[in-house]
Amino acid sequence: MNRLEKKTIPQLKKILDREMSKWVRRNWSPDGCNTFRSGMPHAFRKNLVAEIGAEEVEDLEALSATSWKWDRFDLIAKIAYYKQALKDME
Repeated sequence: MNRLEKKTIPQLKKILDREMSKWVRRNWSPDGCNTFRSGMPHAFRKNLVAEIGAEEVEDLEALSATSWKWDRFDLIAKIAYYKQALKDME
């Protein structure tokens, strides 16, 4: 049995958050973090619109406002994905 399969959903969410955060910092931040001026969400949104388009950003914003029920196997799969993506970056 995989060690992740023994974890609770809140524990898996915490692990996924950690792995995803590492991946985001390595992909979108030149200094490894996005904390200057609280991440500057308005500037971030403006740049995101320029990068992927207003319609896609609005779709993401609408999606972020919907409720979500996590599934244990989806969480485990996402953790594995981000761990592998981080290994591939090395």
